[in-house]
Amino acid sequence: MGSGGESLHVSRMPALRRLSGALLTCAVLFAGGALTWVAARSAIESEKQRARAELQLLTADIESAIGDRLLAYEALLRAGAGLLDAFWPVQRDDWQRFTAQMRLAAVYPGLQGVGIAARAEEGGQVTTRVVLLEPLDDSNRLALGYDLMSEPRRRAALERARDSGAPALSAKVVLVQDLRRGLRTAGFLLFLPVYSSPTLPATVAERRATLRGFVYGPFRAEDFFRSTLAATAGSALVEVFDGNAPSTETLLFRAGSAVPPDSMTETRHMQLAAHEWTLRVAAPGAPLTLTGSPIPWIVLGGISTTLLLAGLAHALALSRQRLQERIRADLALAERERQAAQILENALDAYVAIDAGDRILAWNRQ
Repeated sequence: MGSGGESLHVSRMPALRRLSGALLTCAVLFAGGALTWVAARSAIESEKQRARAELQLLTADIESAIGDRLLAYEALLRAGAGLLDAFWPVQRDDWQRFTAQMRLAAVYPGLQGVGIAARAEEGGQVTTRVVLLEPLDDSNRLALGYDLMSEPRRRAALERARDSGAPALSAKVVLVQDLRRGLRTAGFLLFLPVYSSPTLPATVAERRATLRGFVYGPFRAEDFFRSTLAATAGSALVEVFDGNAPSTETLLFRAGSAVPPDSMTETRHMQLAAHEWTLRVAAPGAPLTLTGSPIPWIVLGGISTTLLLAGLAHALALSRQRLQERIRADLALAERERQAAQILENALDAYVAIDAGDRILAWNRQ
């Protein structure tokens, strides 16, 4: 019984060793795959962070370009307000010479013109009509005489500029130049108040009482943003919305390449001339591109290393198994040789015993 149990135990050993070798190979494959996955995920997160940083930098550049361009136009309006302080009421020839010196088309692209809207009381009602607008082309001529106070969005910006004494940007409007031609192009206006006092009146009541009118600039949104972002946005998808609630109704401008819906985007809320715009930017290929990325090499290297280590582990397991089988074979051969020697020794002992007995019998007979 003992010999049979031992034999059964010995017969199970190769199977157990083969199983342990397979488990070792599987463990190497699993560990290598896990390490490759962790390294790839880390590289992907690093690439995402890099893409996010690049997108944030691009968005900051676009935001700065828009803000700087509006500041330049504010400076132009302040120069116009300075002329009105010195010469009121200003004549059309003087205003025409002033705007010609400013070289509006070359220095201030995207601006439709620079105008003067004078405050007046007509039948007990306060109006603010456009009296001068240069360059006086066929489009701008359509805006002359228009009462800016007659439309709620324009009126809100006029009142904000009047009471603050600072530039004020209107909400999204359709310029009267376009409206009277049947166009629905998005636009906006920038207003700067002009008072009769040489310095800014101290109180809101004084500002309202001494208000002469406004220097203002009308803008078509498409022209303004396209010229402003020509050197900045590149192929990025850029959207600008009026206010802080992006929608089709509030869209001022959209340009750039289409991107997948789940692409990485950056949103900024810009406070400009007492008004808010929302800037949204999405770069093509965001959030992740593999061009120049180490991720494919990490995955390829990880898979290659894992397969190599698994192969080595399998080879070592086979070598160990073969060595153990050789040892077992040698032990079995030694055991058979020992048994054969024992049998031979037993046979010799028996022969010696028989021979001795025969000699004793022969001696007794004598």
